[in-house]
Amino acid sequence: DSAVAAGLDARAAGDLAGTTAGLAWLRAVGADEAVRARLADSVIAATVLDEARHLVTSGVNPAIDSTRSAVNLAAVQTQLTVARNQAARGRLDLARILDLPPATPIRLGDSLSDAADGLPGDIDSAVAFALANRDEVKAEEARLQASQRALGSVKDEYLPSLTAAGEIGTSGRSLNGLDGTYLVGVGLSVPIFDGLRRPNRVKEQQARLEAQ
Repeated sequence: DSAVAAGLDARAAGDLAGTTAGLAWLRAVGADEAVRARLADSVIAATVLDEARHLVTSGVNPAIDSTRSAVNLAAVQTQLTVARNQAARGRLDLARILDLPPATPIRLGDSLSDAADGLPGDIDSAVAFALANRDEVKAEEARLQASQRALGSVKDEYLPSLTAAGEIGTSGRSLNGLDGTYLVGVGLSVPIFDGLRRPNRVKEQQARLEAQ
């Protein structure tokens, strides 16, 4: 069980690295979506400004409407600049996590629409899915089983043990007069007192089990 837990720990470390890269990719995709949204806002704000100027020129609206539209366009363009900077930062972070040179061009995938197929959608189902599939949880369960077996092996030392031994040989006064000899032994060992070492080991293993 300890070896199984170590293998699961290695897999969990790999999953953690993949999760870190996945989160960086998600942030980069989100930043790109923000850039597209701000571009759309800029187009709308520019259209509104053109209409406001036309209405002002026609004498329908006061000049203040054109000023408001111009201020709104400037604010949206500022947001667009910030979004582009965040998108560039997202790609740099993703390249660093993937151990790539900063200037490496990265083409991001479409979205998470296909990645979530088959995954639970509500919180309770997601928790149950994680408990059943996450390698770090399985590693802890394997370590728990190892601690339980270690405690059981210490307790089993209280049981009597039976040993048997045998020996076949020859004996005699001369090589021409050797006779076969046989020796059979059976032993029963009953543990009674070992200086309180065994009870202390049981307590120690129980404490480890509770901690696990």
